[in-house]
Amino acid sequence: MKILYVVNEAKFFISHRLRIGQEALARGDQVIVVSGMQTGEEALADYGFEHIGVPMTRSGLDLLEELRTFRALRRVYRREQPNLVHHVTIKPVLYGSFAARSVNVPAVVNAVPGMGFVFTRRGVLASIRRACVNLGLPGGIRTPSSEGDFSKQRRHERFHCACGRKTRTIGIDTWIGG
Repeated sequence: MKILYVVNEAKFFISHRLRIGQEALARGDQVIVVSGMQTGEEALADYGFEHIGVPMTRSGLDLLEELRTFRALRRVYRREQPNLVHHVTIKPVLYGSFAARSVNVPAVVNAVPGMGFVFTRRGVLASIRRACVNLGLPGGIRTPSSEGDFSKQRRHERFHCACGRKTRTIGIDTWIGG
């Protein structure tokens, strides 16, 4: 099975999804991490992961740059033809879900480990960002092949409010004891 993990920064994958990725590698799956460039991806090879860099920032506002991110994700999904795409954090969830849907990726997991600055910041600009995300999330994640992973019930409830609809949710135990 080919699995793509899509994160803003490669170092985030190492700190938050490394063990899940290692388990997939141990099962014989091909694991590719897709992230912004120059975000710690050189360390991924040490763990046996492939990497694909795309133009992605954690908090960009330039509409042309954001469109470039979406188009780059769509190209990667079309070229790689993954069996599963696992998006982590709001931007990959939002852009990646639309991209996956546009090229018929068979299975998508959308993980929202925290609400991030989009939902916690105050002010006019933050309100505009939040409105854009709230408009885009329902359309992006509303697919029969999509599941949601929320690490805390409160986040799941806030996400429901943001999406304005119920989402199918799966609980994934990301701690592998030792």
